[in-house]
Amino acid sequence: MLKHFANGYIPEAEISLVHRCTLLCNECGFNIPNQSIPWSNPVGDIAECLDILQREGIVIGSLALLGGEATLVPQMLSDVAKIAYSHPAVMELELVTNGLTPQGLHVDVLTCFNRISISQYTEDNQLLDAWSLWVERFAPSVEVIGRRNSLWDRMFGKVQLTEEESQIAFDSCWYRKHCVTIERKQLFLCSRIPKFEPLERGLLLKKETKRQDVIDYLTMNTAPSSCSRCVPMAKLNQITPGIQPDDRIIRLEERALTYLSDQISN
Repeated sequence: MLKHFANGYIPEAEISLVHRCTLLCNECGFNIPNQSIPWSNPVGDIAECLDILQREGIVIGSLALLGGEATLVPQMLSDVAKIAYSHPAVMELELVTNGLTPQGLHVDVLTCFNRISISQYTEDNQLLDAWSLWVERFAPSVEVIGRRNSLWDRMFGKVQLTEEESQIAFDSCWYRKHCVTIERKQLFLCSRIPKFEPLERGLLLKKETKRQDVIDYLTMNTAPSSCSRCVPMAKLNQITPGIQPDDRIIRLEERALTYLSDQISN
């Protein structure tokens, strides 16, 4: 990972488009509904951040667009997808969604994505199968995958790691490897920092930012202060994912299946 970073290559990065979601999971990894607003001017700021990275020769292997739930902002999702799809700083583009509001994904941008990942919270594969048929009809080159986890890392709780424990967590951090995040015109080492540590700063992407600034930030040796409060790396008991306070998943799934069925048959 550090060798990749040192060469100006970010294997995986993600951008949250919106801080809202259709679901209200009992312990949300993206801190919904308390996540900070990720962008003040999403389309323009995201384009500018990618331009800065490209100018400095920084390449993103796979960029994921997510939320909250990205399909809740259809026009923003379309605009950003088109920008990222054609941007030289981005090699592949992925959409991460719970799949429950396909109405928010315009058919004309399906082909912008290399991959659509459905986080599965329904009881069976009916919704995933419907998505696969829909995408296959309009964008057969796009891969559709389902992700169903039996347990999630715990995200909430009071943790205070020692300096040594923080460093060990930082050196072995799964999130650092997979969740470099661009948000609020900043580059963050992992997605948890901007979601749970709003006072922590990342690397501000501005006109003066240089390639070495990005490399130095991503390859820093010393754990940032936020690591001492990192609940998932404290390895607490995991939790069951996707638990809701009501029957919203059932209701949303019914609407999504009706919409997808109409799209496929028409």
